[in-house]
Amino acid sequence: PVQLGVKLAYQPTKLVWQLSKLGNAISPNSDVVQTNPKAIDTIKVKGNDYFRFQLPQSYQFKDSGEYEVTVVSTNPTLDRCDQSEDIKFIVNVRNKPKAQFSFTHSGCIADSVYFSASSSAANGFDINKWNWTFPDGTTSNLQNPVTKLPAAGNNSITLKAISAEGCVGDTIITVATNARPTAAFDASALSLCEGGSVIVTDKSTISGGAPINSWYWDLGNGTSVTTTNNTPQTITYPTYKEYTVRHAVASSNTCVSDTISTPITVYANPKPDFTYPAGCLPVDGVVKFTSATTVPDGQAI
Repeated sequence: PVQLGVKLAYQPTKLVWQLSKLGNAISPNSDVVQTNPKAIDTIKVKGNDYFRFQLPQSYQFKDSGEYEVTVVSTNPTLDRCDQSEDIKFIVNVRNKPKAQFSFTHSGCIADSVYFSASSSAANGFDINKWNWTFPDGTTSNLQNPVTKLPAAGNNSITLKAISAEGCVGDTIITVATNARPTAAFDASALSLCEGGSVIVTDKSTISGGAPINSWYWDLGNGTSVTTTNNTPQTITYPTYKEYTVRHAVASSNTCVSDTISTPITVYANPKPDFTYPAGCLPVDGVVKFTSATTVPDGQAI
């Protein structure tokens, strides 16, 4: 939309805006008559005072191009029989700015998206205002905002680019985001005897975006390790009790899976022992031995 105005070196008694001459190029296109119009302000041009007059409503041109607007101004001081003159000016209508922006993103929903808008449009406009609308309804007027997107999937980002002349162009770009990685692992055994070993193997997955690049293990025996590959871990448990193995993975510093855990039960080894009668051998030479073996964690033998 545009507001039409004209500046004159005198106060007219009537202004006739001949908009009907433009046909359907402008809307609305009815002529407007202003009797004893009131100037919106006074400006100086090369030391001379000029009155500025403006139509109260906005107008919309249908297409780009140059349009000549005629205003018939009437004043008793004008040296014409009808005391009027034609004031003509050109309105140059350009296509709206082509809003352009780019973004940098890992692809993970937990990571921020870094947007960057151009300060110039492809069709020659200088852009000095930016209005962003994000999928969760939040907005920004920064040229280069940073935000997190609310949900995995395709997220539509709208940018309205506003030129120095007040022209507005908009564009929509879809940013795809993926869920955080899902941690998973297998254990070669969930129970074993003390002194035995268990091998844990990563089975984590990620649906898209940057690949998993960090694997964290808490082996439950006082040892934790973070690796840059998914090499299986071998764990030795020297004493009996229940241990908990915890595992998490990440594709960036902020795109981290939930931590999962699995219990590993380590049983005590039996403590062999036995008893037998003291003294001399019985007459029949048979000695009775009795097992006194125990298991520290109370297992049945």
